[in-house]
Parts: sequence; structure tokens; C-alpha cells
Amino acid sequence: MRKTNSQPQPYNELSNTIRLLLVVCFFIPSIALAQTVYPFSSADELNDFTTFNVNLSDLRSGHLLLQDTQSGDTQIIADDDSGILSNSSYDGGLEVILQYSDNARPASGYSARPALFLSNEHYVWESPTSYPYIAAKTHSAIDASWFDFSNNAEQNAQSTVSPRDTRTYLKLLRQQDEVSAWYWHSDAWQQVGNETIPYEGAVQVGVRMFANYQDLYSVKLEQLTLNIDQDSDGIIDDIETLLG
Repeated sequence: MRKTNSQPQPYNELSNTIRLLLVVCFFIPSIALAQTVYPFSSADELNDFTTFNVNLSDLRSGHLLLQDTQSGDTQIIADDDSGILSNSSYDGGLEVILQYSDNARPASGYSARPALFLSNEHYVWESPTSYPYIAAKTHSAIDASWFDFSNNAEQNAQSTVSPRDTRTYLKLLRQQDEVSAWYWHSDAWQQVGNETIPYEGAVQVGVRMFANYQDLYSVKLEQLTLNIDQDSDGIIDDIETLLG
């Protein structure tokens, strides 16, 4: 779904850079940044994704609810964990931002872990391996958030912030076949562990839950934003079309 609109603060960093470029080149006082945005407000949006344990009834007023309603299933990676995976693949540079809120934790301890990830055609939902993802979790007794960046294999980086945020923004950025992970905190993007993970080729974009030993979890996905830069020159394709 294509949508051009004003964006919350975490989206403005890239937008302002491109807006300045257009001002210099064309003396345009302001221009709205065109992005591929999924605000989860229409059932048509789900046509762009393969869904896993997601029903149309989970799409509600401006958010997509990812939840586990099967009591007693608390595996780390469960077959019934819910999520979405893009039907389209993307080459070159890519910036993906996920906005979510209300990571419900019915039981004490650590919450389930919403994760933003990149994959290829070999991704297996029930037992994913060797793909870059950023995941977040909280704890019922600790006012903090933890962010993990991993390829589910030998590489892993972590960051912790306090206090925890009520609304969370996660970002994956691929430049020159290197992926970095970011989260929004203290009015700025923070990189997880200053690490990068190599990941080449066309990628699909996904969001999923990891149960993390939590039963009956739920989280509200509020927006998924993709900025696509196929030639990896640092300018997203929509702006290159305007520049000619």
C-alpha cells in the first residue's frame, strides 16, 4: 500500500535529509516523502503478506494484533507463533521500521518477543535459522527493555534501556549487504551493539512473535514502513524517480 503522509519523529531523520536534497536541487520549500507504509487499517494490506496464525479478525482499528490464544503452548519457537512475511523480495539497500505497542504479558517474568526480520525463500516458520532479526522484550518486575540483534546462529548483540518505552520502534537497515539493527530511545535511533551482520541477495521482510515461555501473549502492530534503495546509493527509489 502506497501512502504519503507526515510521519512520527522516528521516521523524520531520513525524510529531512531527502527533503533538504530536493530543496537544494529544485528550490522546493517542502515535499512529503513517499514511502511504502502499512498502517494496518485495511484487509487489502494483508494481501501483500503471507500470514501465519493471523486472522482477518486480528486486523482492528489501525493495528494488527499478533497473539497466541492456545493456552499451554510456551515453546521458545512455537509452530503457532503469529506473524507476517512479505510476498515481495527486495534487492540492494533497504530500511524497514516497525512500530508496535501494548506488548501484553499475562504471566510474570519476561514478555514474548516481537521480532522484525529479513529472510529469503528458504525461511521455515517453525524452525528459522541464519537470518538477521531484531527482537525486544520486557520484564514484569524490571522497568527496562532489552533488544537483541542476531542471525540465530553465531552472531548476537544486545542493548538494554531504562525506563521501558510504552511504544516501541525497531529498525533494520541493509547497506552494501551489511545489516544493522536499531531501536528508538531518548529521541534518537540507537544501534544495537554497534554490530553488523552480512546478508546478501534478495530479501523478504517479516514480523513475528517468539513465545519466550509466555502463554497467551498479544502485541499491537501499528505500522510497518519500507524504504527501498535497490542500487544502494543512499537515496531511496521514490526520490530517484523524482530526480530523474
